[in-house]
Amino acid sequence: MLLVFPAMILVSVIVTATAVRTDQRVAELDGDRADYLKYLTELRSLVAKTAAAQYLSLMWCHPDPASLWTLVGGARMWERRPGDSDFCLVRIGTGPRPFARPLVAPEAAVAERSDPVTATALRRFLHTHATIADAPVAIELRGLDTVTIRGDPGRTRGLMRAMICQLAVMHAPDHLLIAAAISDHNWRYWEWLKWLPHHQHPTAGDGGGPARLAYRTRAEVETAVGELSSHPVVVVIVSDTETTGLAVLGPVPATDMPDRSTCG
Repeated sequence: MLLVFPAMILVSVIVTATAVRTDQRVAELDGDRADYLKYLTELRSLVAKTAAAQYLSLMWCHPDPASLWTLVGGARMWERRPGDSDFCLVRIGTGPRPFARPLVAPEAAVAERSDPVTATALRRFLHTHATIADAPVAIELRGLDTVTIRGDPGRTRGLMRAMICQLAVMHAPDHLLIAAAISDHNWRYWEWLKWLPHHQHPTAGDGGGPARLAYRTRAEVETAVGELSSHPVVVVIVSDTETTGLAVLGPVPATDMPDRSTCG
């Protein structure tokens, strides 16, 4: 889903012609104020529709972790490939996001001569609609060495699970591998990784099938990955007594490849 939003919305303001307030002028000003507030109400409706479309677009690009299972086996599974602008882009939560169509206020010289009542309404309007609330927030892992996650252990593991599941659903194992550098004490929380094809070693294995990309330290992961003649990006889950987070190994995908992303 690719939504293209116009560059900006220019917001006008009422300018007072004179400081002299006759009865006729007061009546005219009251009428102008009523018209302007009606104008802001109509503009608010347009902004709300655009914000709703932007929110849906962000949710489509960065689905709620609880809904990822609905993409498995469908057309969107493993859709992100090297060269796509959304390759290695992963949702980390929700928060305020800038409105897609910046609201442009009048020039300062005009604003200084504006009616104080409508000027106050304009400032509130611009402040209220500068962002959209509770929208998906994502980070790009390409080019990063380590993403450290701090906080309650249960909550940090939950965030890491959500990030790993999104990476696994959106990226094929030919393009992205998921390794683990996890202490013996914490491994019980990550046993489920064995079900991911991304967690299988590309070449090593035995009679039971491919070996897992499971190690105790990041150094062991780097050694194992370095032995591969060629390999995709490797995202490493790090969970030991000192660090909880993700490390990123491997080449940054070439930027001259075709961008197939639908989240531009």
